[in-house]
Amino acid sequence: MIMKKIAMLALTMAAAVLSAIPAGAEYIDGRKPDYYTDIRVNKPYLNFRVKAGEDVDISNMKFAISNSAGEKVATFTGADDTMNILDSNVLDFSNIHSAEDLKSYYYYLNDSKLSDPYTLDNKKANYPWGDLYNGDNYKHIDSDGKCYIRPDDNCYYYYIDPKKYEVVDTMTLPANTVLVDVSSEYATNGNTIGSLNLDAFKDTQKYELDYDNIMYYYHYAGKRVTYKADTGFYSVFHNNVSSNRDNCEVTNKPVKYSRIRVKFNEVFPDLADDDLIITTNNDFYNPPVSPTLKYNMRGVQKDTYFTAVYQSGPVFTASIPDKDGYIEFWLNDETMETVLYHNYYYHIEKNGKVYAGSGGDGRKEGQLPRSIEALRYKFEYPKGAYCLYGLKPDTYKLSIEDVGDSRDYRLSHSDIVITDTKDIQKADITVNKRPLLLGDVNRDGAIDVTDISIIAGYVKGIKKLDGRSPFTADCNQSGGVNITDVAAIAAHVKGYKNIPRKYI
Repeated sequence: MIMKKIAMLALTMAAAVLSAIPAGAEYIDGRKPDYYTDIRVNKPYLNFRVKAGEDVDISNMKFAISNSAGEKVATFTGADDTMNILDSNVLDFSNIHSAEDLKSYYYYLNDSKLSDPYTLDNKKANYPWGDLYNGDNYKHIDSDGKCYIRPDDNCYYYYIDPKKYEVVDTMTLPANTVLVDVSSEYATNGNTIGSLNLDAFKDTQKYELDYDNIMYYYHYAGKRVTYKADTGFYSVFHNNVSSNRDNCEVTNKPVKYSRIRVKFNEVFPDLADDDLIITTNNDFYNPPVSPTLKYNMRGVQKDTYFTAVYQSGPVFTASIPDKDGYIEFWLNDETMETVLYHNYYYHIEKNGKVYAGSGGDGRKEGQLPRSIEALRYKFEYPKGAYCLYGLKPDTYKLSIEDVGDSRDYRLSHSDIVITDTKDIQKADITVNKRPLLLGDVNRDGAIDVTDISIIAGYVKGIKKLDGRSPFTADCNQSGGVNITDVAAIAAHVKGYKNIPRKYI
């Protein structure tokens, strides 16, 4: 009789379903993901069932699974679903049927058994485009250059998304060149203050945009102007103001650039309101004109002036946001970085007096629109029977461990081929009775003196018959083994009288 537990496993083992984990993941700033990508990060695994054939009891039968080198990977008894794992890289997933089971199980295990190499998307996982996060932390690349993650990780890409801005133009900047692109609005917006020049880090560097050749934007409205410069680093002076952080590098190789169109407030948040009006506290101005001053980034500048230039490498864009709040500037395709240099100036007549001043010089790094792409792990859970996780691709062999049982029974098939796939691999193996020759007491395939010795010892009470030998020893099939059966086998071996050739 097949044990009830084995029968239950046989009934419950069915096609496993794909399940995504983790649930309830948290992302940057509480945002919901923009995209979801289903991935598999698991090692080859086998879900298999061993069932009993007709009139077979496997409740105490012991089995082993070995690799092609003959090394045992695991052993188990047909009566239960507990595996004895002998390979340190293999895990028993027989009782893992849900994401919660998996998480609970992983809690007690080390990463080396769980983690699997994951191929990164270079544009989404590497600076300056983006990063792969695990929860609130970066998922660092291992020393071998690969990324290892596991199915219970909460991983997601946080990356610059070209779908969220428009590329309106492209160019290749020649080597040893500085470019300044000035918006045509500088011809009519009244801003005569905005200016730019550089200062070389080394006295040996030669360059054109120096202090004696300060570029005022309104002189070059609507033009792109290039300047020659030696290879090296230069300090950036915007409106004759600089800081140690303001610099650009001129290289001796061509560099590709894209001119992008994007919402100003998306790239430089918390600087202006929705109408692109900047309100500043006037406490630091002397004398004060009013508690606050307002600066219109895109209107005619008469009393208050907001001057700005956008830098990406040695390319500068003196640009004005349009009526819809969009700004255009050049972006280095490799570094994907832009910096806004800005300051304020006012010149106001009030009660017959002229109030003038400047301040608020600033440097603000642009934040290009980014997206969150959550990685949803797909794993096919076993629905019953046994499951070995982390098997190396190989041909494995299932065998009956006890010699006596192996003579009495045979497997419907024993070889199990495991391939290098993340899909669940399955095997369904039946234990059937071997056809045994009547009179072959030790079930070795022949009737000889060994069989006489075994049955004689049994009849004398000094030996036991194991396995199915009581059936093969009962030569006259009387239902019992006695001296008559001993005589029949002896006569057969001596050639006096053959036992009818019959398999039972």
